[in-house]
Amino acid sequence: AGRSSTRGVLDAGKTVMVWTETWSDSGGTTEIDVGTKMAPSSGAVGDPEGMPVVSGLRRLWPNPTSGTIAVTYAIAGAGRVQLDVYDVSGRLVRRLVDGERRAGTETVVWNGKSEAGSGVKDGVYFTRLTGPGVRATRRVILLH
Repeated sequence: AGRSSTRGVLDAGKTVMVWTETWSDSGGTTEIDVGTKMAPSSGAVGDPEGMPVVSGLRRLWPNPTSGTIAVTYAIAGAGRVQLDVYDVSGRLVRRLVDGERRAGTETVVWNGKSEAGSGVKDGVYFTRLTGPGVRATRRVILLH
């Protein structure tokens, strides 16, 4: 795994950090996430570089998948979180997370099944994370 970051100072004493995380596997290198966070320039607890945790979808692995996929997400503050899977027409396929969560990172697994427990067809799906200060969507490709 690798991480690169850039830091800069904005007006009103705010610091912004922008980064990309990349993961290498036998198939090559995959860019996982790009995030941006503004915080007081004195820094805060939560990130190794003193910046707060940035809310968002992190790693979806493996993607494409032939069945199950691990979805890693982070939220910067405690609160109600929903993590859903939608098909290309916008219909809810499966709700993976629905409830109160503490700030931090969590990984959940989608087994390629609908809310009813039946397997879903091959195709493109979208994971949507909704939580305190975040609404993020990432694409998942399912190939049986």
